[in-house]
Amino acid sequence: MTEKNETKQEFKDITSVLKELSIAVPVSETKTEEEKIIQTLSKSVSIKGFRKGKVPLELIKNKYKQNIEEELLEKIIQDKVKNFFEKSDLMPISTPSVKELDYSLGNPLSFTVEFEIRPELDIQGYKDIKVDIEKIKVSNKEVDEEIENLRKRAAQLDPVEGRGVIAGDLLTMSGTFTESHGDHSHTHEIGRRNYPMPDQKSEFSNFDKQIEGMTKDDEKSFEIEVDNERLGKSLKGKHIEFNVKIEEIHTVQLPEVDDEFAKSLGEFEDLKTLKEEIKNSLIELKKSEERRKAGDTLLDKVIDKNEFEIPKAYIEDEINNIINYKATQLLNMGINLRHNPIDWEKMREDVREDASKNVARMMTLINIADKEEIKVDEKEVEEKVKDIADQRKVSNTKLLADFKKSGEYDRIKTDILFTKTVDFLFEINHIKIG
Repeated sequence: MTEKNETKQEFKDITSVLKELSIAVPVSETKTEEEKIIQTLSKSVSIKGFRKGKVPLELIKNKYKQNIEEELLEKIIQDKVKNFFEKSDLMPISTPSVKELDYSLGNPLSFTVEFEIRPELDIQGYKDIKVDIEKIKVSNKEVDEEIENLRKRAAQLDPVEGRGVIAGDLLTMSGTFTESHGDHSHTHEIGRRNYPMPDQKSEFSNFDKQIEGMTKDDEKSFEIEVDNERLGKSLKGKHIEFNVKIEEIHTVQLPEVDDEFAKSLGEFEDLKTLKEEIKNSLIELKKSEERRKAGDTLLDKVIDKNEFEIPKAYIEDEINNIINYKATQLLNMGINLRHNPIDWEKMREDVREDASKNVARMMTLINIADKEEIKVDEKEVEEKVKDIADQRKVSNTKLLADFKKSGEYDRIKTDILFTKTVDFLFEINHIKIG
C-alpha cells in the first residue's frame, strides 16, 4: 500500500554524456496538486450563472481540464527534476527535455527526461607531436597588389555624363534578382551598392557584358548564367534573372605610385618605407594564419589519440554562434535578411561538421589547461580590455564594466586561456612559426 503512494524514479546512463531519468508520480500526489490548482482557479474564474468564487469545483475541473493538466505538468516535472539534481552530483549542461509523458486529469503521472552532462576528459598524448610548418614568404607581387588596393581607396571619383558604362568605371546600382527553385522562385533586393567594372573589357563577365553601355538612370532586365563569384559565391553557375538600375557612373582616377603617394598615406618617408611596412604587415598576417592552421592541426592530432563523446548541446551552441556570425556578416554587407530568404536549416547542417570540430578542440584545450594548471588572472584580461578601449578611444573603466555585464569579459578571458594553452603546446612540441 505504501509503495503505491511513493514517487519512483529510475536513472540510466545512455552514453558517457547522455543520461535518462524516468519518474512515476502516484495518483495521490497528482490529485493533491490538481485540487490546489482547482481551488486557486475557483477564486478568479467567472462562469455565467455563478458568482465569482462560487463556481462548483467539478464544473471548473471539466471546463478548464487542459489548463489544469498543463499547469500540473509544468510544476511537478520541474519540481521532481530539480529535486533529483539537488540530491545528485550531476549537473546538466542544457535544459532536460521531456522524452515520454503519460498523464491525464485524475490519474498518476509518468515521464522521462533526457539530459547531457559535461564529459570527464583525461586528454593524453599531446607531447612529441610533429606539425609541418609552411615557411612564411611574401613576394613583390603581393606587395604590389596591396599597393594597388591602396591606390583604389585613394582614387579620385569623377561623375560621368553623356556616355555609357565602360571598363574601369565605378558604378552605383540597385535593383532585384530572381532565383528559381523548381516550381517556385525568390526575388531578392539588390540594395544600392557600388560595383567596380573590370579594368579590361576582355575580363568582362556575363553580367558586365549586359550592363556595358547603360547610362545613368537606365534600367534593364536580363537573364544570364552567372560565371564568376563577384555577385556572391552562391549565385555562380546559376541562371538568374536581373533587373538593374544604374544610379551613378564615375571614372576612377588613380594616383601615381611614388614617394608623394606614400607620404599621403601616413608617416612614411618614401615609397620604399611604405613597401617595407606592407611586407612586414603581410608577414605578420601570414604568421597569424599559419599559427591558426598549425594549432588546429596539432589539436586534431591530439583528438585522434583520445576518444571522447561531444555533447550535442555544445555542438548546437557552436552552430548558433557560427550562424549569428554569418548573419551579422550579411547585415554588414547591406543584405536585408527579410527581403532575401535564407535556408537557415540548410546552413545549420552545412556548418555542423565545422562546429563539431571547434567544440572538440575547445574541450581538448580546456582539459589540457586544467591538467597543466594554465591560468588567466584578472590583470591579463583588464590589460586586453584597456587595449580595446584605447583602439576605440573610449573610457577603459566604462568598457570594462560593460564587458562584465554583457559577458564579453568572460569571452576575452577564454580567448586568452586558449592562446596561452596553444603557446604551451607549441613550446613543448618545438613548433615555431616563421
